[in-house]
Amino acid sequence: MSVDMLNDPGWVYLRQSQEQMIASQTKKFDSKKNVWIPDAEEGFVAAEIKSTKGDMITVVSSKGVEKTIKKDDAQQMNPPKFDKTEDMANLTFLNDASVLTNLRARYFSMMIYTYSGLFCVVINPYKRLPIYTESVCKMYIGKRRNEMPPHLFAVSDEAYRNMTNDRENQSMLITGESGAGKTENTKKVISYFAIVGATQAAAKKQEPKKADAKDKKKQSTLEDQIVQTNPVLEAFGNAKTVRNNNSSRFGKFIRIHFNTAGKLAGADIEHYLLEKSRVIKQANGERSFHIFYQIMSGQIPGLKEKLFLTRPIREYHMVAWSEVTIDGVDDKEEMGITDESFDVMHFDEDEKFNLYGAAAAIMHMGEMKFKQRPREEQAECEDQTEGDLACKLFKCDPDAFVKALLKPRVKVGTEWVNKGQNLEQVNWAIGALSKAIYARVFHWLIKRCNKTLDAHDLARDFFIGVLDIAGFEIFDLNSFEQLWINFVNERLQQFFNHHMFVLEQEEYTREGIKWEFIDFGLDLQACIELIEKPLGIVSMLDEECIVPKATDMTLAQKLNDQHLGKHPNFQKPRPPKGKQAEAHMAIVHYAGTVRYNVKGWLEKNKDPLNDTAVTVLKANTGNKLITAIWEDYNTQEDLANMGKQAASGKKKGKSASFMTVSMMYRESLTKLMNMLHQTHPHFIRCIIPNELKQSGVIDANLVLNQLTCNGVLEGIRICRKGFPNRLLYPDFKQRYAVLAPAAAASTKEIKEASVKILDDLLKANSLKQEEYQCGATKVFFKAGVLAHLEELRDEALSIIITKFQCACRHYTAQCEYKRRLDQRTGVVIIQRNVRSWCTLRTWNWFKLYGRVKPLIQGSKKNEEFEEMEKRCKEMEDNYSKEEKRRKELEAANAKLIQEKQDLFMQLEQERDSSAEGEERSAKLLAQKTDLEKQVADMNDQLAEQEEKNNALTKMKKKVEQDNDSLKKNVNDLETTVKKQEAEKQSKDHQIRSLQDEMAAQDEVISKLNKEKKHQEESANFQLECQQLREALEEEQDGKTDLQRQLSKANAETQQWRARYEGEGMSRSEELEDARRKLQAKLQEMQEQLDATNGRVGSLEKAKQRLAQELEDAQVDADRANSLANSLEKKQKGFDKVIDEWKRKCDALVQELDASQRETRNASTEAFKLRNIVDEANEQVESVRRENKILAQELKDLTDQLGEGGKSVHELQKRCRRFELEKDELQQALDDAESALEAEETKVLRAQVELSQVRSEIEKRIHEKEEEFENTRKNHQRALESMQASLETEARGRAELLRMKKKLESDINELEIGLDHANKANMDAQKNIKRHQDQVRELQTQIEDEQRQREELRDQVNIAERRAAMLQTEKEDLALSYEQAERNRRQAELDAADAKETVNSLSASNATLSATKRKFEAELQQIHGELDETLSELKTTEERAKKAMMDAGRLSDELRSEQEHSQNIDRQRKGYEQQIKQEHSQNIDRQRKGYEQQIKEMQVRLDEAESSAMKGGKKMLAKLENRVRELTAELDNEGRRHAETQKHLRNKDRKARELQFQVDEDKKSTERMYDLIEKLQGKIKTYKRNIEETEQLATNNLTKYRQLQHMLEDAEERADMAENSLAKMRAKTRSGAVGGRGLSHSMSSSAVGSHARSLSRSRTAGEVIED
Repeated sequence: MSVDMLNDPGWVYLRQSQEQMIASQTKKFDSKKNVWIPDAEEGFVAAEIKSTKGDMITVVSSKGVEKTIKKDDAQQMNPPKFDKTEDMANLTFLNDASVLTNLRARYFSMMIYTYSGLFCVVINPYKRLPIYTESVCKMYIGKRRNEMPPHLFAVSDEAYRNMTNDRENQSMLITGESGAGKTENTKKVISYFAIVGATQAAAKKQEPKKADAKDKKKQSTLEDQIVQTNPVLEAFGNAKTVRNNNSSRFGKFIRIHFNTAGKLAGADIEHYLLEKSRVIKQANGERSFHIFYQIMSGQIPGLKEKLFLTRPIREYHMVAWSEVTIDGVDDKEEMGITDESFDVMHFDEDEKFNLYGAAAAIMHMGEMKFKQRPREEQAECEDQTEGDLACKLFKCDPDAFVKALLKPRVKVGTEWVNKGQNLEQVNWAIGALSKAIYARVFHWLIKRCNKTLDAHDLARDFFIGVLDIAGFEIFDLNSFEQLWINFVNERLQQFFNHHMFVLEQEEYTREGIKWEFIDFGLDLQACIELIEKPLGIVSMLDEECIVPKATDMTLAQKLNDQHLGKHPNFQKPRPPKGKQAEAHMAIVHYAGTVRYNVKGWLEKNKDPLNDTAVTVLKANTGNKLITAIWEDYNTQEDLANMGKQAASGKKKGKSASFMTVSMMYRESLTKLMNMLHQTHPHFIRCIIPNELKQSGVIDANLVLNQLTCNGVLEGIRICRKGFPNRLLYPDFKQRYAVLAPAAAASTKEIKEASVKILDDLLKANSLKQEEYQCGATKVFFKAGVLAHLEELRDEALSIIITKFQCACRHYTAQCEYKRRLDQRTGVVIIQRNVRSWCTLRTWNWFKLYGRVKPLIQGSKKNEEFEEMEKRCKEMEDNYSKEEKRRKELEAANAKLIQEKQDLFMQLEQERDSSAEGEERSAKLLAQKTDLEKQVADMNDQLAEQEEKNNALTKMKKKVEQDNDSLKKNVNDLETTVKKQEAEKQSKDHQIRSLQDEMAAQDEVISKLNKEKKHQEESANFQLECQQLREALEEEQDGKTDLQRQLSKANAETQQWRARYEGEGMSRSEELEDARRKLQAKLQEMQEQLDATNGRVGSLEKAKQRLAQELEDAQVDADRANSLANSLEKKQKGFDKVIDEWKRKCDALVQELDASQRETRNASTEAFKLRNIVDEANEQVESVRRENKILAQELKDLTDQLGEGGKSVHELQKRCRRFELEKDELQQALDDAESALEAEETKVLRAQVELSQVRSEIEKRIHEKEEEFENTRKNHQRALESMQASLETEARGRAELLRMKKKLESDINELEIGLDHANKANMDAQKNIKRHQDQVRELQTQIEDEQRQREELRDQVNIAERRAAMLQTEKEDLALSYEQAERNRRQAELDAADAKETVNSLSASNATLSATKRKFEAELQQIHGELDETLSELKTTEERAKKAMMDAGRLSDELRSEQEHSQNIDRQRKGYEQQIKQEHSQNIDRQRKGYEQQIKEMQVRLDEAESSAMKGGKKMLAKLENRVRELTAELDNEGRRHAETQKHLRNKDRKARELQFQVDEDKKSTERMYDLIEKLQGKIKTYKRNIEETEQLATNNLTKYRQLQHMLEDAEERADMAENSLAKMRAKTRSGAVGGRGLSHSMSSSAVGSHARSLSRSRTAGEVIED
């Protein structure tokens, strides 16, 4: 194990340290005494046995409690070495206590992953652990499972290696209850595959491409896109629940595709069971989907305004039923991640906005207000504002949309009619449409992500699927959604059992190994058949959806009749406890018994939509998303049009329209299971540690229940008893032949050789007989045996490697031994020669030999020179020959290289063509496999259709038989109808006689009714007139005050808004332009620094010209300054205007407060008046009670007579209805017969309808008989009571005449009051017209002021632009003039310095003439240091440039940059001073050294002259020539040194010039930054003033609009009141007494309704003012 692993911060959460393992193994343990005993809190606790008596034992628990329990209740304890074991299949004693204790111990150490046989168990840590970093990921890549600690990455890497090695698709099933961590583990798996796939791709790639950082969005890799899919899906598919803050409310199966090389080749996603009901309602403690709250977070500037979401989140009730925030989660940050993920996924801006817009439109739809019309089954829109906003986002017609909700089009027979909807139906339709829109948007989002993740350039050879689906759910209220979620988990559990248990044992039988079949009791087929088979829950639900007048209760009754007491998994629900809801049935699932409530199942299964509203949405104008999501939906009108076009189209449309939700769920689930059966699965079980979401807390009972439900314990048991590891014989021999090489080489038969290897291992006691079994094609091993074989193999390999290393070391030792022997021989020879020298060095003859030997050699020098010349000529000849040969070889080599390159090009072309061929073949193979799959699917579908066809034919025969029986019943009914008609005729004669008797009574009753109505309506009329009078007065006062304030505020608002737009905005824009121009000028000045050296000579000539231009610029600058002063004066005036505006706003606020106080006083007076009216009402009520006592008997008589007349009329209607029903039944029978022949799909529906019709006919016949009998009895009672009623009527008539006279006098008084009200109304209309004229005048004034404002703004813009240009030109000219002056002075100083340096250096040149090579080295060093100084100077200039470019937004960094540049200048000066000092010191040292060398050379020259005198004149001549050559070289070196010094002076001068320019640039930059800071300060103040003014303007504008709306409403109400009053006056004056009473009642009702509308509007106005 590497040190990097141990040092990784995540390693402590993966495996125990060596010290911890040693400490656990040294614990005290006695296998006979230490046991586990049950505990109510911790599940199991450790205990020690004290005594045993029969089947009972006495134990002392770890808590110190002594108790006596049964021996069977105690469970054995594993030795300490198994503490925190990584694979629970290795436990010696496998029981519940050991498994729970091991998981708990590892969880307390935050080692959350543990193996359990062939799958992995993970416990939610409820906190972030550093075990998913890139370093940890790299640990697991390419490692065997037993080499590394348990981890999700280990299972993922095993799946990846299985895919690449076995060429088989893989799947990873991540299951568990809600809140167990499935979604997080799914994200980690996807990230791991992305890294591994990308790593493999990088290994295969020879020329990696470099992506531009600016094009990051376009260059995002496929790996990034796969990983970034998660935030998108979580935003739209995840929500907060009670148990999980990020719960997936849908299931997804993500397939990650790879090619044959293991490189990522794309991905796709399939989703299941989206909980769309959460869109419109959430339970307590829960939230809707995250995207709604992310949009409202305000992360994206301006998004809420574009989506019209201007109200707080709590006011959008559809997403605010309970929680709107999550602890520890920042919706703003999450919105940023979601939006960034959209960019990585290559969503364009329109697609993103449409997605956000769909979510916002759903929120707006939830705020649409409707109300029920009184006495009608029709709703009407009360507030359409939010509906208009939703339609703006949908880009559809708002009026058509609202009309579609209120009166949808339905087909009745062959005609289309508009059906009215009540309030409940409209609200339900909005909810259904919202759910459908969100579900279809989510489906579109999945398809769009799949489109992005499709890598078209790579072949999809294999895939690894990751399934993340909602876990098993048991709530207080379990409905339709919980049934399907639990059913899916039931199927997945069956798949797990089938894979882990059944298939394992079947393979044992197929391989012929010894194995006893074990029944683990987890067969879930019974529960699955109860739900999905014919006559199961789902099929009965679908059948009930097409039964007329079926309800949820009829469904519950049928389910109980069909299954209760007949199926073991269907039970009667227990009574509710605590917060549990009522239940209608209970189903026994693998995880427990669940109580289900069937309320709303029929509607959820049918999921009907308002087709008219869908048609409006489909007709949108430009919303591509809305068009796409409804593209595959066919409304009733679409189906009708399709039916007209083609007969086949009708059949297709009908069948599609009858698809229920259960059918779609069942189809998708079937596809999922078929796909899983074609893969090699890997199981990951997620466990919830506790219900409190606390880290480090284990709820023992909860964990044990999950372990049992997930099959973890049973999986461990079969893993221990079975043979989980197996190898094919060739693989086994290839890998483990090293353990028994002789046995492996004894035969060529692979199986026989493998068996011999195992026999040798068995003889060597390396294996036991029960640890393995030899099958027909494989070798099977018990759990842990294969790891043991790997250890034996590693040991054998270590022995072989050790022997190899031994041989290598032996060889190197022999070589070293030989070298040391040779070294020893050489040392002996050297020692012998040294000893001889020591003896000879004092011998005189040897000394003489040493002196004579040089002389002997000197006489032979000429001969040696001649020989050397000959050899030199020979070498020159050989060199020329070799040169020719070399050139020839080079030419040949070049020719060969060219041929080689041509061959390489041909080879590359062949490789490319072969690669293309391989790709084509791979694509063809992929297409072939796809076609084969399609053929197989089509065959399956064909078989299913044939089965359905056979079933339908059988049902057709059955329906025909039922039809015959129905015909017989119809004939019987016709005979009964004839009998009823005969009886009806006899009853008609009796009814006519009764009608004659009642005719006389009707006239009397009608007169009494009229008088009664007059009495009741007169009192109402008096009260309503009084209310109308008060309402008109209040309306008049409020209207005048509001109109006056409105006109004043509107004029001031438009005036100041015009000034603000004309002056403030233009000024801010010009300042911004000036700032940009200054920045551009600064950049240009920096570019001119490089060209300054070439313009030094021409500055003197340009001086006069610049002076003249400077004078002109000064004149322009004066003009610009004067213009700037005028602008500043305007600005001051603008500030004064703003102050005045603020004071006026304060005055308006005070007036508003005063008006509010007056409104409150008026409301108190109104309250007093209402009390007076209530007292009057009480008096009227007493009169009414007396009237009721008198009229009660009259009402009874009238009701009895009315019932008698009505009953006769109803009998006639029913007879006619019977005849029509008979005709309709006959027509229905004919239609049913034709439908049976035309459409076999309608057979079931026709059968159910016919049975329903038959039952209804029988019920109606029975009801008619009962009604006839009741009618006879009622008539008899009516005749008896009529005599008594007539007597009481005579007494009441006299009293009514007296009340009539009194009411007539009251009516006259009311007429007088009505005249006064009409006069007041006329005055109000005059005031309204006057206000309208004032509003028109104000509008014309506003338009004139706007035109003037625009003209002034254009003039100011032109003047300010001209001033800015002149100002910039002036500054540029002034800066250039100053720079020219400075350059001229600096040039003069440089010339004087240059003269002085020439004189000083010419004097020192004479002494440094013989120092060529050494001086060049010193000069190069100086040049290097100078270059470094110049480079530092350039970097300083570059930094200064960057600082000036960022002047606007980095003013604070400028100061630090200036300090940095000053430090660099000081360093540069220090470097220059140091260079000069070092240069002078080096020159002095060199001069002294040269003088010493000259002295030494002089000495050598003297010696040479003496030797030359002895040796001859030739040597003297040679030395003289050498001296001359050296002298010439010294002269040349002097000239070069002079040139070098000149060049050095030039460089120094340039450095000083650059430094001078840098200083001047710094000063100008400082001045520029000061100016920019001042301008920015002014801009900020202007912006603050603008924002305040804008806010006041918007407030006044909203007030103006509100007042305008109120004014329009008041005008409409006044017109209505005037018309109604005119009508009432005309009727009251011209009508008779009775007619006057009637007209008064009508007028009073109209005025009362108008008064009520006025009171409502007044209340709304008060709310707006508050």
